[in-house]
Amino acid sequence: PDSLSGRCTRAREQLHIPGMVVLVVDRDDIVRNEMLGFRDVEGRKPIDPDTRIYIASCTKPFVACAAALLAAEGALDLDAPVRRYLPRFTLAEASYADSVTVRDLLCHRPGLAHKAITFGDAYTGEMTEDRYYRLLAGVHPKRSFSYSNLHYTLVGRVIEAVTGKSWKDVLTERIFRPAGMTRTTCSATEFWADANVALPYEYEQGHFVIASPRK
Repeated sequence: PDSLSGRCTRAREQLHIPGMVVLVVDRDDIVRNEMLGFRDVEGRKPIDPDTRIYIASCTKPFVACAAALLAAEGALDLDAPVRRYLPRFTLAEASYADSVTVRDLLCHRPGLAHKAITFGDAYTGEMTEDRYYRLLAGVHPKRSFSYSNLHYTLVGRVIEAVTGKSWKDVLTERIFRPAGMTRTTCSATEFWADANVALPYEYEQGHFVIASPRK
């Protein structure tokens, strides 16, 4: 039978992925952990167990976990209106905004999306709270499931309102450190300053080229 590493290597080549980690978990045990390919294609530097890899929206489960921990401790009510924690929260349909709960946000149920907010929050680092809520007030909810970053940037703000700390610090203190995730960070500055980082690539005309933007 074909080996797992062989299948993954072919998939990596077919999908033009410069480097990847394959992790197989059986209940609480890691039974397979393989690093394939390169974090730096030009330098031929391989992926290793300490390589930091940008995980983008895979951050969302960690944010949800933090919210669930706070709920289990009674510090946060997932079925409470978002406005209980974020008084400035409103939408183009103010009456609907009154009914949106934290759990709704976690499940992407309101169908909230705004490209400018997502771009400003995720890519520029220049999103202010005043700008965020001013743009949010113009969002028309779809009132049905629609995946978007906006739901989770709101949950992050709920976590900050409940704890008085940055959502990034809460994830570090409550999830990463207890789990022994010493190479995990929510800070882009810390991430890109690390020497052992998987560089972002695009595949063009048979070659890997450094992607722009970095995310």
